[in-house]
Amino acid sequence: MPIKRNNLPPPIKIDMNKRFNSEKYILKFMNQTHINIIYNDIGNLKKLEYTIITNDNIRDTFSINPMYLSVYDYFYKDNNFNLQYDVIKINNIVLENGTKKNLDNIYFYKSKGVSRRIDSVYNINTKDYWFQTDYLPFQLDIDGSLDRISKIEDNILSSGDNEGYNVLKYGRFLTLESALISKYLHKII
Repeated sequence: MPIKRNNLPPPIKIDMNKRFNSEKYILKFMNQTHINIIYNDIGNLKKLEYTIITNDNIRDTFSINPMYLSVYDYFYKDNNFNLQYDVIKINNIVLENGTKKNLDNIYFYKSKGVSRRIDSVYNINTKDYWFQTDYLPFQLDIDGSLDRISKIEDNILSSGDNEGYNVLKYGRFLTLESALISKYLHKII
């Protein structure tokens, strides 16, 4: 017997401004407790292959965009950067079911736990957890130094565009795949 509509509760109305504010809060203040909850709720990767980014291969991180590569080659190629973050390129992953996925231009950095502080005393304790960078992992400063890591959530925080991401479920990891990679890296590195 089909369920009649009048027996169902009214549809939930989501105020998109409130939802974005919740997502913004999660992206800014996700802490170690939240990370561990996410890690416990997801499976595991069987295998992951990666390349460590060093001064010898940092140029490759700019190759996704010909303009960035030209700027790098012109202004920065002779610099020996002081890489203050551990950054790796994910080459491929093997899921629990044995499916291998080759990945292109996916970078992760190891958090120092200092950029997301609530105040000068309390931080959210994300040190040594791995987070995905933006498609271009490094931001260069005009003086030729590496200014900062490009965090993938920065675009969402500035624009509100979270198409293709599930912030409410995966927090700063944004996707199941990214959460699985972070969990794997946290265990081995």
